[in-house]
Amino acid sequence: MKYDHELLYLAAIMHDLGLIDEFAGSQPYELDGADAAKQFLLEQGVQETRIEIVWNAISSHTSSRGDGERTEPEIALLGFGVLDDITGARIEQIPAQKVKEVLEGVA
Repeated sequence: MKYDHELLYLAAIMHDLGLIDEFAGSQPYELDGADAAKQFLLEQGVQETRIEIVWNAISSHTSSRGDGERTEPEIALLGFGVLDDITGARIEQIPAQKVKEVLEGVA
């Protein structure tokens, strides 16, 4: 799957902004976080078409399980990553030493 590494990174590091009091509002936290990320990226001069992908990835990260054919790959990959993080799905595909390092805070 071809994807924009920078956009996936931005979506991944900002996907839970809506859980922070500073950004929490009356919307579901996914939307508050997506709006906060959008504002930040606008202030950084990021192109609106790129911001839209990050916004969509963050706003749907708890429900997105696309395969990259129906949506942008960055959105699908963030959804897969969040699902794997929460459920431990596919953990057997990660080298055991890497899992140990992450869980012990070494990585």
